Amino acid sequence: AKHLHEPDKFKGLLDVISHRHVALYVTQDLYSIIYDNFMHSMTQVLGGNFTSDMVTAWSDAFIWLCKMCIENEAALAKAYEKRQGGWAGERKFKLVGKRKIAETTIQFDFSPVDLLPWHQNAEDGGIYFDPGQYLTIRIPGTGLSPRHYTVTSLPGQNVLQCVSRLVPNGAVSSYMHEEFLIGDRCLLTVPCGLFTPYPKSDMVMISAGIGITPMYAFLNTVERKYIKGILHFDQSAERMAFRDAIEGATDLDTKIIFTGDERFAEQKDIETETNVLAIRAGIDADYYVCGPLPFMDVVKKTLQSHGIKNVFCHHFGTGTEPMCPFRR
Repeated sequence: AKHLHEPDKFKGLLDVISHRHVALYVTQDLYSIIYDNFMHSMTQVLGGNFTSDMVTAWSDAFIWLCKMCIENEAALAKAYEKRQGGWAGERKFKLVGKRKIAETTIQFDFSPVDLLPWHQNAEDGGIYFDPGQYLTIRIPGTGLSPRHYTVTSLPGQNVLQCVSRLVPNGAVSSYMHEEFLIGDRCLLTVPCGLFTPYPKSDMVMISAGIGITPMYAFLNTVERKYIKGILHFDQSAERMAFRDAIEGATDLDTKIIFTGDERFAEQKDIETETNVLAIRAGIDADYYVCGPLPFMDVVKKTLQSHGIKNVFCHHFGTGTEPMCPFRR
């Protein structure tokens, strides 16, 4: 609240919220519901301490913040609609490809149902997005909430591809793995997200588990000379997605650590390998980190101990990672 008159102070957070809201197709009319629930919650929590002056101040502040979000999201949605192959809101797609690429991990290919001119041939332009961005899928009639998945196909193709790892008791991943069939329909929003590489900047990728997906997208699109190192942790070779692609990058400084059992990597192992890579790659590179929150916390602290400032973290879910800085 103290930064309301200094919007630049929270521009990074506002951008993250805007990308997530566009991905979830949050429309302007929903903000009245958000406002009502926020004010009700404040009343419930503070009770008699929520004075009339505080009500007015918080109401004005929250309305101002909503206005900022609405304007930012409208501009982002319009820009992405105008992007090559872009669209507004949710669009109908069908599942045209489904194959297992690792233990408990399946790759899905989606093609738009409405065959627009740009879709007729990939050479016509296809669907453009920034490497590392995610698609958002909703499957009507299932009652399941939307889910975000990193796009693993190349920009400019006429399909969108993502990878899903089966989550124990996970409603959406279970449905997609077991019941979602070729030809079935779903709704996708335009790819969004800020976990994307800077042009012509040295970069290092550190990931764990299914956090390999944005790194795979980077590997396929970033010029090799800018990739200064790849470090990945997984339980086994059978469980690792895109193992052949990572192992095949013999021209790069690449290392894969398999823990060999159900436990995850020990903190000391993560610290040791991160230290070695940081020394080789240097403090001026951009470091991209994706994996479980405890893993990213260890990596981030280890990198910071070397004086590395450009550390960008990304985890899957409906939130964003608060531990790492927003984009420069």
